[in-house]
Amino acid sequence: MTDEVLKATATAALGAALEAYPGKKTLIADASFRALLDVMACGVGGKAFFERQQVSRILLLERPLPRASLLDACVFLLLRPQATNVTLLRELHSAHPSLTMTVAWVPACSTAVELEMERQGLKHLVAEVDLPLYLLPCEEHVWSLCRENDFQTLFVEKDQSLVTEVVKSLLELSLTRATSMQALGAVAESAKILYESVQSKAPPPASAAPFDQCILVDRTEDPITLLVTPLHYEGLVDAVLGMNHGVVTVNGAKHMLSTNDEFYASIRDLDFDHLVTSRLPAIAASLRDGKQLTPATELAKKLGSLVQTKQAVSLHLDLVAAMTQVSSDDHKALKRCVEIEQSIMGLGKPKDIDAMIEEGLLRDPPLELSKMLKLLCLHALVLGGPERKIFDTRQQQLCHTYGHRVLPLLSSLSASLQWLVPRGGHPDWKWSKLRKSMDLLKGSAIEDVLQPRDIWGMFPTIGYAPLSVRRVQVACGMRQVSALPLPALTPKPGPPQRVLVYYLGGVAYAELAAYRFLNRSQSQFAFVVATTSICNTTRLFQGLMASQ
Repeated sequence: MTDEVLKATATAALGAALEAYPGKKTLIADASFRALLDVMACGVGGKAFFERQQVSRILLLERPLPRASLLDACVFLLLRPQATNVTLLRELHSAHPSLTMTVAWVPACSTAVELEMERQGLKHLVAEVDLPLYLLPCEEHVWSLCRENDFQTLFVEKDQSLVTEVVKSLLELSLTRATSMQALGAVAESAKILYESVQSKAPPPASAAPFDQCILVDRTEDPITLLVTPLHYEGLVDAVLGMNHGVVTVNGAKHMLSTNDEFYASIRDLDFDHLVTSRLPAIAASLRDGKQLTPATELAKKLGSLVQTKQAVSLHLDLVAAMTQVSSDDHKALKRCVEIEQSIMGLGKPKDIDAMIEEGLLRDPPLELSKMLKLLCLHALVLGGPERKIFDTRQQQLCHTYGHRVLPLLSSLSASLQWLVPRGGHPDWKWSKLRKSMDLLKGSAIEDVLQPRDIWGMFPTIGYAPLSVRRVQVACGMRQVSALPLPALTPKPGPPQRVLVYYLGGVAYAELAAYRFLNRSQSQFAFVVATTSICNTTRLFQGLMASQ
C-alpha cells in the first residue's frame, strides 16, 4: 500500500459519497474533522476538490448551529458516530425541517448511534451512509487517522471504539500473516489481540502490503518526548504556533506546510538557531544577488523556480517573525521553559530546579498553563517529583493561579496518567534505568547540529533521543537494550526490512523527524509511521480539560 493508493482511495470514497447527492450542497463536518478535511484536500486541488463536488461551503457542526442563510437545500453531514453528534443533528433538523439532509458516518455507524438515531426520531428523516475513511497520507511515509482528542479517548475515557478503528485500518492495509507484529503498551496489546483474532478468520488478501514488521506503540509508553520542547524548525513551529497535520495559521491565514514543497522539506529538520541566523538569510541574499548577476536569458528560464523559492522563503520568514512575536508577547516564556527543561533533563541540582519552577509559577504574568504543566510532569517523571508536602502546596498554587477549572485536569494527570505525582507516586516508572539502558541522553550539547550521528538531533542542547523511537529500534532488532547497535546493521545486499510503526494516541513531530533521520542514515530498515493523530502537547492538555 503506497501513499498514492491511500490518498486515491480516500478521495474517491468521499467524492463518490458527495456525487451520490447531485446539486449544490452544504458540507457540515464534525468539529474534530478540521485536520481530516485539510489533509484530504491537500494535493488534490484544495478548495477546488470540493467545488467539483458542488460543495458551496464547509461548516462545522457545533453550537451555535449554522444559520439558515448559510445552508443550501441539500445538506451533507460528515460526522463521527457519537451520541453528542446525534443530539446536534436533531437540533439542526428541528431548526431546518425543510432541508434534505444526509449524514455520512466516519468510518461507520455504531450500534449505539443507530439506537440513538431511532430514539431521537431521526431514523427515517435523515439519510445515512457509512464512509470508511481510515489512514490518510499526511506526508511521505506518514499516515494518520486524523482523530482529534484521540489521547483522552484511549487513556482517560478508556473508550475501546478507537482501538476497533485502528484494527480496521490495519485490515484495510491487507498485511500478510507473515508480518511480525509487536505491541508496546496495554492499549497496543489489546489492538494486537483483536487484529490477530480477526485476521485468523479472514481469507488471505488478494494483494498484501509489503511490511515485514508492524509495531504498535502506546502514546503513554513515552510521555517524555511530549514534554520536552524540540529545537528543530518544524518542532518549534508546532510548539510556538501550533501545527495540526501540517496546517499552521498565522495572522488569520491558513498555510499547509507540505513536503511537496522541496524548500520546506530541506529545512524542516534543521536546528532553528542555525536556520534563522545562517540558512534563511543566506538563501534570501543569494536570490537577491543572483537576479543581479544572472544574464536575462538564463533568468527567464529560472523565473518560475525563483518565484517559487522566493515565496517559500517569504512564508518561512513570516513564520519566524510570528514565532518571535509570540515569544515576546509571552515575556520570553518559551526560552525560560527550555532552560528549565534542560536543567531537569540534565539532572541539575534539585534546589535550583525547584526554585526555577516556583519562579515560573509565581511570576507576573505566570507561565501559560500548558507550559507549567509540562514542566511539573517532566519534573515528576524524570526526577521523581517533589515530596508530598511540596506537591500539595504546588497543587494549591496552581488552583490559585489558574483557577479551580484546572482541578479535573490535575486529576487526570495524577490518577489516570500518573504523570503528575509526588515522590514515590509512580513506582512502575524507572526513568534512570531507561535512560541508561536505552542510551536516551548524550549528556552534553551536540557540537555538529548539521550532521547529528543519532536521533537526538531535535534536542541538540541536551542530546535527548526520543524514547518511543528507541523502543522501536530495540523491538525491530536495530539496537540492543545495552544501547549498542547490533552488528546486523552492517549493510547487507537486498531490500531493507519495511517496518510499520503505529502510534495509538498520537505521534510527535520530533518522533517523525527521528524516523526521517533513520530512513536517511541506514539501509537495513525502512520505517513507515501510522498514527491516530499528530499530537501537540498544548492541544492534548486543552482536550483533557474540555473532556471533563
